[in-house]
Amino acid sequence: MYKIRKEAHSTEDHNRGHQTGDCKFHVNAYRRKKDDLIHITKVEGEHNHELVDNIRMAAPQYRKLTPEMRDDVTLLATCGMRAGAIINVLQHKYPEKYVYDRNVYNLIQTI
Repeated sequence: MYKIRKEAHSTEDHNRGHQTGDCKFHVNAYRRKKDDLIHITKVEGEHNHELVDNIRMAAPQYRKLTPEMRDDVTLLATCGMRAGAIINVLQHKYPEKYVYDRNVYNLIQTI
């Protein structure tokens, strides 16, 4: 008899509701192990709200610190500047870039 060792989809991730209230938008998809492709089987509903204006604040791939920002954090942290002040410097120096606080804290911990 096969016994499941781990839960593939936890209740927090699987079938979770939309974060903007009563939006009816829904997508069904699955991933086949043999070709590692994601197949979309169903798309239904429409968004009943405005979409995210600033995708750079929501999407994780835009939260990474650039190499220049990493150098600045390393320099300022080794000079004794606190994390909050470093974040303020980065926000002023790179106004077009979203500074994700957790990335700065994590980088400081590695120094």
